[in-house]
Amino acid sequence: MLAEGAAAARPISPLLAAQLLGELARVETDEEAAVAHLREALALAADARLPGLRASLQLSLALCLHQQAGTSRPALLAAIDAYQEAVHAGLSAESDPAAYGLAQSNLGLAYLTLPMAGPGAPLRMAVAVQAFREALRVYDREAQPEEWASVQLNLANALVYLPSSHPEENLAQAVE
Repeated sequence: MLAEGAAAARPISPLLAAQLLGELARVETDEEAAVAHLREALALAADARLPGLRASLQLSLALCLHQQAGTSRPALLAAIDAYQEAVHAGLSAESDPAAYGLAQSNLGLAYLTLPMAGPGAPLRMAVAVQAFREALRVYDREAQPEEWASVQLNLANALVYLPSSHPEENLAQAVE
């Protein structure tokens, strides 16, 4: 039904079609089909002056790509790009704190899942730490205890392994 609605709306209202495709992706059980629906929705919404719609679609795409990625470096990099695009599209701590926290937390996890070998490893670890810190700006220990605890634990794990000239401070922050 959603697919037919999106097809019918496409020539008349591309933005409505994009919204319907986003919903279709949300209920889709085939992850590859969901990604295809989201990419089509993003193409339809590309010129829209609705940053919330584009950011929401981009975050949904990032979550789907991340779910599919496993430990595949190219797939993780695609998910990372999608998380960053969600923020560039207008997702912020002010506009949608819960979605922003989710995006930042998952961005950090995606960076941590990448192999930590090679010259870019310290930078990737630092970006992961920064993403977790951003997520903690919006997650409150009292209001979202599960999200806060999860991000805090991921931050602690990242800080323990972060190459630094002040490892004692990182360790102290990790156990806070």
